[in-house]
Amino acid sequence: MTLPEQAILIRQPWVDRILEPNECFRKTWEIRSFATQKRGKFAVAVVGEKHILGEVELTDCFQVAEKVDGCWCPVSDEAPFLFDPDNAIKCGFDMETMPDYFASKSKLFAWVLRNARRYDQPIKWSKKDGAVVFANVESDKSKKDKKTDKKHKKDKTKSVKKNEKP
Repeated sequence: MTLPEQAILIRQPWVDRILEPNECFRKTWEIRSFATQKRGKFAVAVVGEKHILGEVELTDCFQVAEKVDGCWCPVSDEAPFLFDPDNAIKCGFDMETMPDYFASKSKLFAWVLRNARRYDQPIKWSKKDGAVVFANVESDKSKKDKKTDKKHKKDKTKSVKKNEKP
């Protein structure tokens, strides 16, 4: 199996909601306080854990709310509003169950997710320190393969040097 080149880092319980097998209950909007231009297939990893649980396509991003005088409001009459009851399943929460960490934010964006798929088995990996939202993917197996390749290359160099004439 070929892994996507990058992982999107998401907290639980949202990862399980994104990878929900029943499409009727699947979370399809990842809500963030900033927009992203990234698109494509991403591995899905839980913040603080060392496993990739699945993959998803990030297909779109748009603003879904802004804070005006301390209240969340629609961006425009035409734009989808985060707290429209029809969007509760898409984002995984409503006004009453909104995560506390959004309280200090002034704008919210929906990162639109499609074709989510949970892997049969979690895949071990380790991200580099500092990655907060996206991280390059390199499974433990591919790291091992790279080390083996380097060792073989080094061994080849040694044998060439041995055969050189003084």
